[in-house]
Amino acid sequence: MVTALPSVFLSYARSDDEAFVGRLHQALEDKGFRVWWDRASMPARGLTFHQEIRDAIDARDRTILIVPGRGD
Repeated sequence: MVTALPSVFLSYARSDDEAFVGRLHQALEDKGFRVWWDRASMPARGLTFHQEIRDAIDARDRTILIVPGRGD
């Protein structure tokens, strides 16, 4: 019996490190996770950006919050 991996929502600020988030997105998908990332997953349904985000979070099992380091 194969257990499906949880679906995840990537939460980040585009002004932080979008290149990192892109690599994380690809790495998670390569491992079999179903990942929602706005750059790859946001459909054009005529909803506001905020409504798309709320709907995506509600539809996922987990949320991964990406917070930049202090840069020390």
